[in-house]
Amino acid sequence: PRASYYWLRIHGVNAAGVGAGGVLKTKCSDAPDKPDSPTRVTSTSNSITINIRPSNLHDAYLTGFQVYVDDGAGGPWSVDNILDTTQRTFTKYGLSPGLPYRFKYQVVSEVGMSPLSDILTHYAAATPDPPIVYVTGTNSDGIFLAWTPGFHGGSPVTEWRVYGSKTGLGWPTDTWTTTASAMYVVSDPTLYSQFIDCRTAFDVDVRGTVYDGYLYFKVAGVNAAGTGQGSDSFRFRCSAPPVQPDPPKKVSGTPSSITISYGPKPEDATSGAIYTGYKILFDDGYSGEYSEVLITQTSQTEYTIGGLVAGLQYQIRVKVLSEVGESPLSDPLLVTIGAEADPPSAVHYVSSDNCPEADGTTVVDCELTVGWDFPGSNGGSSIDSWHLYYAGTYADLIAKAPDDQDQTLSSSMSPPAATLLCRDVAGADTQKDIYFRVAAVTRVGVGRYSPVSKIFCANRPDAPVVTDKDGNEHSFT
Repeated sequence: PRASYYWLRIHGVNAAGVGAGGVLKTKCSDAPDKPDSPTRVTSTSNSITINIRPSNLHDAYLTGFQVYVDDGAGGPWSVDNILDTTQRTFTKYGLSPGLPYRFKYQVVSEVGMSPLSDILTHYAAATPDPPIVYVTGTNSDGIFLAWTPGFHGGSPVTEWRVYGSKTGLGWPTDTWTTTASAMYVVSDPTLYSQFIDCRTAFDVDVRGTVYDGYLYFKVAGVNAAGTGQGSDSFRFRCSAPPVQPDPPKKVSGTPSSITISYGPKPEDATSGAIYTGYKILFDDGYSGEYSEVLITQTSQTEYTIGGLVAGLQYQIRVKVLSEVGESPLSDPLLVTIGAEADPPSAVHYVSSDNCPEADGTTVVDCELTVGWDFPGSNGGSSIDSWHLYYAGTYADLIAKAPDDQDQTLSSSMSPPAATLLCRDVAGADTQKDIYFRVAAVTRVGVGRYSPVSKIFCANRPDAPVVTDKDGNEHSFT
């Protein structure tokens, strides 16, 4: 019957007769079938371990395997005999890193050898080292994730796998392993970045109205040795960076410094991202290179820039920083360095003309000329002009803003003076009390106000008439 043992005696015969012969025990069975291809179990930069499996033995006993490995360069094969019939893996050592080695094997039974398996190529390589993950930026829809590759393990990386999690524990539901489901597969191995669309990948609104927590990412490389270990978990918030802030505002100044105020815009409050500070940038006063100051205290919204040159105009900008990125630069504040000019003296009466006379003559073009002195400091920047303010009441005068002057006068006038028509000032009569104050204007801005003066709009008194009344030898009246 098939697969039974048979003992065969074979004798040689020659002219002298039949020889002694010998006995052979054998089984009536086919040789093993062709085995499956040798799959890779694991590998390092100098070794490869493959699977070897018996094929159909046709009831014969397995006696071993023969494994063939080339030299990694398409050259000759070496043969390793495996006599342990329980062995199901084979490791080839002493290989050169990064070379592709070809493997094939045969199954050996008591009746013969199988056909050779198909050839499979495996690299002498480990899986890729974990990359270093970081974020290059965010926009209104998601995150620009990037990574720096580690050692490829001895075999070129063929693709990158990007994994995402809302908790850092489930990827997406279980602990991360090399068999976890990737969120993105980057098929170009030379591309080290992937845009994460938070809306579709996580159902996250980047302005924080749906999900204002953190997201977690891992990246792993794949090569001929398999999927590498994932990167360290990288936490990031899926939020847009701060919007462009308003230009900084001047708070005060000296001949060598300026204090500014700044802050984020209200619309940033809905992003969910945490503020991390500010960057203050200012040029050299000649529209040259910018210097940068980092403010890490988010509660600090004023900063004094020192060491500046009086009279030069500086450009000052600001950026708002958050955990997801930086805002665009603000538009520049253009400011000339110097202290505010000191206040001039109080406005005083100089002359008047065409005002009503005592006889009741009606005159509508009553003119009043006023003047002032400037004994103080210009703050380090020359005076360009004067701002003169006047009103019919004290309350109306002090309500005027620095740029709400009634007259602008050239600084070249010496001594400074101004003429106005009394009828142009609010009030019922041509003759009235008018309230005044004045300020010097430099490239730094409008200086400090003079004290308030109240001047009656009328002609000055006429010259008195002097007559001789009486006298004696020592005096006269």
